[in-house]
Amino acid sequence: MKESTNTYKSQKLIRVFLKYEKDTIQQITITGDFFIHPEESLERLEGELVGTKLEKSAIMEVVERSLTDSQVFGFDSQAMTEAILGCLDK
Repeated sequence: MKESTNTYKSQKLIRVFLKYEKDTIQQITITGDFFIHPEESLERLEGELVGTKLEKSAIMEVVERSLTDSQVFGFDSQAMTEAILGCLDK
């Protein structure tokens, strides 16, 4: 299993800690100085990303679906996707 981290500057900072195997997310932790309401939305997003292929369209779809009923300040689905995929560049 591979591990990687990435810090991505959007409107606010997004930090991603990623464990993946065979181009599939096995574990992910997302932190940063952004705001999300309700706060449980971030845990839901992390849970829904597990098992997702490390492909832009797949990640973006999960991010958009997971955050539909949430208020997010500091990033959009594109920025979150780029932050996650940025782990592969390390």
